[in-house]
Amino acid sequence: MHHAFTARAILRQLPVRIEAAVAYSDRLLLGTATGVLLVYQVTEPARGKLPTVTLVETKRAFARRAVEQLGVIKEAGVLVCLADGLVTLYDLHTLSNATPLNNTKGAHVLALHTGIDHIDGIPTLSSKLAVYAKRKVVVLEWRDSEFYKSYEYPAAEKIVALHFAAPGLLVLSTAREFLTLQLPRGQWDDLFPADTASLRTVAGGMPAGGHGLDGSGGAPGAQPPQPSSGNAAGGSSSSGGGMWGSWALGLAGSATDVKTTIARMPGERLLLCHKDIGVFVNSAGKLCRSEYAEPMAFGRAPTGITYTSSYVVAISHSTGPSAQPPGSSSNGGAQAPQPFNVEIRNIGTQALVQTLLLPEEEPIYVFNGSGGKQVWAIGPHTVWRLMPAPIQQQVEDVLSAEHYDEAISLVAQSDNILESEKEELTMKIRWLRARWLFCEKARYEEALAEFSDLGATPTEAIALCPERIAGELAQDPSDTESEADDGDDGGSRSPPPAGDTGEKGDADKADEPRPDPVATQAAKDEGTSSGDKHRRRPNASRMVWKDALYAVMRYLTEQRRWLQQALKDEKRELEYVVRVLGDDDDDEDSGSSSGNGGTGRSHVDEPRDDAG
Repeated sequence: MHHAFTARAILRQLPVRIEAAVAYSDRLLLGTATGVLLVYQVTEPARGKLPTVTLVETKRAFARRAVEQLGVIKEAGVLVCLADGLVTLYDLHTLSNATPLNNTKGAHVLALHTGIDHIDGIPTLSSKLAVYAKRKVVVLEWRDSEFYKSYEYPAAEKIVALHFAAPGLLVLSTAREFLTLQLPRGQWDDLFPADTASLRTVAGGMPAGGHGLDGSGGAPGAQPPQPSSGNAAGGSSSSGGGMWGSWALGLAGSATDVKTTIARMPGERLLLCHKDIGVFVNSAGKLCRSEYAEPMAFGRAPTGITYTSSYVVAISHSTGPSAQPPGSSSNGGAQAPQPFNVEIRNIGTQALVQTLLLPEEEPIYVFNGSGGKQVWAIGPHTVWRLMPAPIQQQVEDVLSAEHYDEAISLVAQSDNILESEKEELTMKIRWLRARWLFCEKARYEEALAEFSDLGATPTEAIALCPERIAGELAQDPSDTESEADDGDDGGSRSPPPAGDTGEKGDADKADEPRPDPVATQAAKDEGTSSGDKHRRRPNASRMVWKDALYAVMRYLTEQRRWLQQALKDEKRELEYVVRVLGDDDDDEDSGSSSGNGGTGRSHVDEPRDDAG
């Protein structure tokens, strides 16, 4: 785990109870239990600083009873309010001109969507509002900011959650199953049962009925969370949401009894969650099995879920039962898990990133603003902002823990790294991972396959072996059998990750030197003498390097075939990826072949048949 967010209380000890909230542009709207609407202006300061909120308007008697849900259709200039079982539309700019929707009496859940819908082959900006009320689903549509039409579809069972997967598809949940509703045809289809066992089954590749199953592979399961204090310095924001960034939706009150959640995710996906298990579906209502072979397993059943470009952010009750109690042990001597009510997971890998405890009170709702750039958490009398740590700091923290797959996923998903820099940074992380696999994990075939895929010069792979194999190419001339340990003492040094990820970081910490994860790991290795490590028997050491030698020989054979094919095709120039030494790596006697320059490409003219 690493520190991705810091939770900061923006508003404390409000004299009224908050029941609903929504954020759009520079406005934060809070609906209260007494029907009052509080309008705040949000001022975003320099990066890394806390935003300031100023109360600019109080709309008393906005609703006769508690405001249950709030939503914004920015393109149509409409504020949607659900209160006292009735949906009412207001002018977004004046918060007046109330228009009650009488066909929504008895409503208790709603969803919003704005996007491009191809109508008769013509791209049209379409905004839709879906409301479940009294065994029917009411859908209102705006086209190019003008109200167009409303539809009603009978529902056989009570709907407890719903969300738009696409302009023409609603994903809904009853107490027993997940469904889809095709618009405007009104065709209902079953997805799969809404229980944890079924979600684990369908995510693992075994059909459980319904049209939403495709792809194959994967086995259910996820690592249990390991709670931490979870505070980190605030920095840049992550962003996401694309077409979804122009609308916002606020859900209501305490979700103690809610067991099923449908939440928007980046990339036109939804997360369908029952209790502590969730699965991803795409805009067609199909399981995203090619991207997610396993279900997402939370440490505790979420009561609310939102997202940033890289993370799923879920809230729960800190006193609630954990689905997989962290730190539990059969010997009964494990320390009790730390309480948490915010859980943050990587969307791509589903790994636990961080847990937070909001100490003031339990959060009742979490949502994002500005298309995923802001994350808000709401309590009965408190409002928090989750401030993200600089993306460069997060990448370095993950690399220092040798979680290379996590680092690659974080770089790929982040919106705070320029697209032009992602490829180079990912290549450097993969380079580090390949060297780590070879030197630390003795997974030689996998490491050499990574080098081959990266297009690395063959000398890089040879140099990872001890001197008796690599000769003068060996990076560590001291070649003893005790240093041949495959799990503890690789003896190699790797190029650091990219120096610039496109993120300037926290304004207060811009001048602070960031720790080099490669240097940190090297210092750990140097601080442990070979006598303190588990020594292999000489024969075992020779067997380890025998496996490495055979793997390198197979790798070089493949490289030779590639060179021979290049000669046959009369290629006059070949391109390899090589490491470029930094300014601090001029001393060739230091035994380190790593540099701050990372990787680069080198051209080899007129390849010879004896190369490699």
